[in-house]
Amino acid sequence: MMAIRMVEKPVEPARTADIASKEDGERDADHSARRRPNGDPKKLVTVRLDPDILETLKKDGDGWQRRLNTVLRTALGLNGESK
Repeated sequence: MMAIRMVEKPVEPARTADIASKEDGERDADHSARRRPNGDPKKLVTVRLDPDILETLKKDGDGWQRRLNTVLRTALGLNGESK
């Protein structure tokens, strides 16, 4: 079985300063557009992929992370749709 190491990625200080410098209304609108729905258990992680794997995932455009999640669920024998 392949070992998978997942590391949570902290928010970069430069990004935090950029968000903090926006007006409150602008920040709220920007944040709500990116925010995941309540109850979504997904975690932000950093992984290193071979270039050909990433290219294959991205060739169909947006949704490559969802496709990667589906591939991992299948490879790990986790049944059902993406959570």
